[in-house]
Amino acid sequence: MLTKIFAFCMVLLAIDLPDVNKIAKINKLKEEAALAYKQKMYNVAINRYQTLVKDLGVEDEKIKLNLAHSYYLSQDMSNATKTYGGLVLATDKYIRSVAHQQLGNIRAKEGDFETAMVHYKEALKADPTNEAVRQNYEVAKKQQEKKQQQQKQNPENQDNKDKQKEEKEKDKQQQQKDQQQKEQQQKEQQEKEQQEKEKQQQQQKEQEQKQKEQQKQKEGASGEKKDSQGDKKQAERDDNSDKTAQEKEKEKSQLRSQRLQNINMTEEQAKNILDAMKSSEVQYLQQNQKRTNKKPEKGKPDW
Repeated sequence: MLTKIFAFCMVLLAIDLPDVNKIAKINKLKEEAALAYKQKMYNVAINRYQTLVKDLGVEDEKIKLNLAHSYYLSQDMSNATKTYGGLVLATDKYIRSVAHQQLGNIRAKEGDFETAMVHYKEALKADPTNEAVRQNYEVAKKQQEKKQQQQKQNPENQDNKDKQKEEKEKDKQQQQKDQQQKEQQQKEQQEKEQQEKEKQQQQQKEQEQKQKEQQKQKEGASGEKKDSQGDKKQAERDDNSDKTAQEKEKEKSQLRSQRLQNINMTEEQAKNILDAMKSSEVQYLQQNQKRTNKKPEKGKPDW
């Protein structure tokens, strides 16, 4: 039984352990942030407060107010305005009053005393005991009256300021227009260069194709020339062969004539003798054929 209870307690401790660690981490970051803020190390304070609010999800309005103060004192007015603005609806009246007070201070530094006075009024509504806000309101009011008086006394200066503002705006618009035209020209130039590049590549490709066709035609003509030369050589060989046969026949004829001269006989005589021999040979063959066809008589030899 004790073992089961011990195990159950260990489970509960395991479940609560992450929360304990988170609380310890939050407390440590609060101490580090407060110390950094006191030592005017506002960037370190901002880092710690941001970790508490954004990473650990701390919803403490005092922590957020300290974060806004750290932005303000580090001259980061953009984040300061944003953070103070998130506290104008705080549940704590004091924090709500301070948030409006700081927003008023930011607007007063920018010379917008009219908006600053609006924030100071809201700060007093949230906390009427805030004497610092009351003093700031009186100062902003005097500054606004002084500003209005100057505008009445020097309308030309105001007009000049307005004109300068308009001229600056026009210059800004003209610069933007010039930049756009410049970018458009660069784009068109790039497109033109790309088209020129593609055209050159196409021309090069066509030139290479033309060279290949010319080379092919040249090789074909060379082959035909070789064939023609081969036929010519073959014809020459045939002519030489015919000449050789004629020469051989001529040599044979000369040899026959030489032999006939050696035995004192003309070609005509030799031809007559050959004809006579051929005639005798034919008669002999015919007679021999007749003997073969005649049946031998009985009792006599076949010769």
